[in-house]
Amino acid sequence: MTHDLRVQGPVVLEDWVKENEKSFAPPFCNRVMHKEDLVIMFVSGPNMRTDFHLDESPEFFWQMKGHMELPIIERGQRKLVKINEGEVFLLPPRIPHAPQRPCPESLVRRVSVHVIYGLRVADLLSQKF
Repeated sequence: MTHDLRVQGPVVLEDWVKENEKSFAPPFCNRVMHKEDLVIMFVSGPNMRTDFHLDESPEFFWQMKGHMELPIIERGQRKLVKINEGEVFLLPPRIPHAPQRPCPESLVRRVSVHVIYGLRVADLLSQKF
């Protein structure tokens, strides 16, 4: 991997979000700001992904607008982490999770170290809507 080691100036976050707002529309609902060793991605809603994935590094969530729910599987038990506007959450490495952003105004900054990304697949025994 080639790294761009040039120093970039500060970014006015509100301006960057406005300039990239079309990227936050479905179906993708995200935009990567930095993608070298440290990945900084902005993700919006709505989405209701049900697949669990995991990262080999910690993942930092900063809920800028709206709210989100982060179902996780920790030590074999399913848990729900609720992240509200203005809150931050650090997810430890290798914790299966399925980020859900039910409202369209939801905007979160997701930060992780550039490493192998995994998808965990399991049989669905029961699901209620």
